[in-house]
Amino acid sequence: MDLISSNSYSLGVEIEFQILDKEDLNLVPFAPMLLDQASQILLPRLSQEFIKSILEIQTGICSDLRDVENDLLQTCALAEELAVDNNFLLYAASLHPFARAAGQELSEDKRYQQIMQELQLIGRRFISQGLHVHIGMPDGDTAIRVCNLIQGLLPLFLTLSSSSPFYQGEDTGLMSYRTKLFEVLPLAGIYEFFSDWQHFTEEIEDLKKYGIIKGFRDLWWDTRPNPEFGTIEIRICDLPVKFTNIPALVALIQSTVVWLAEEVRGQHRYASIC
Repeated sequence: MDLISSNSYSLGVEIEFQILDKEDLNLVPFAPMLLDQASQILLPRLSQEFIKSILEIQTGICSDLRDVENDLLQTCALAEELAVDNNFLLYAASLHPFARAAGQELSEDKRYQQIMQELQLIGRRFISQGLHVHIGMPDGDTAIRVCNLIQGLLPLFLTLSSSSPFYQGEDTGLMSYRTKLFEVLPLAGIYEFFSDWQHFTEEIEDLKKYGIIKGFRDLWWDTRPNPEFGTIEIRICDLPVKFTNIPALVALIQSTVVWLAEEVRGQHRYASIC
């Protein structure tokens, strides 16, 4: 398994929106319908998630932050217009404040059906949304080094994005209860340390060999290398409620990755940032 060629430090962003009924503001399972009605311009930017009340929006490969902002503004505007035409709203937050997990309809996608079959109640309680940021890497060893180094900084990104204090009508007392839902997932959480790309590849092959995963996408780590896109993917963040916070957070993540990739090397400096 190799990391495909990618423009160094290019960007890609994924946003998972909640679909709400315009009248009672509860989650509604109409992502498949919106996908069916999406225009040819919008459709390539949309994806269904594991429950039908989530609609994911994806940017293309962006060369810089301005490109990300323009891409998201255009796609979000088209998606919101499509939702409003169907009497729905798109809502940005990582947990709906009062929706019940038991009332959600699962996606018919075979991969998600299998995941839910394995996770059972743990998976059915997981009705959260997030912000994922991809940063292009020049090579596999650099991707591994950045993933190793960035672990101590992930709480900063989470703190700046937290938007999930309520769950099923209760105030959890936490700013990011989504994080606690992730903690019980067996293949989520903290990324394991790898010495280089070869070590990472061998670990993935072992996990596949013993039937633990089918591919690297089954590892829902807070950050992970993405061989298909040639990126590292930062997955720790809640979805900010305000759109203006998203480009700011993406800029912080990208600049941190560049710093770690180009400036911070060796065990001595690694200790100093954690």
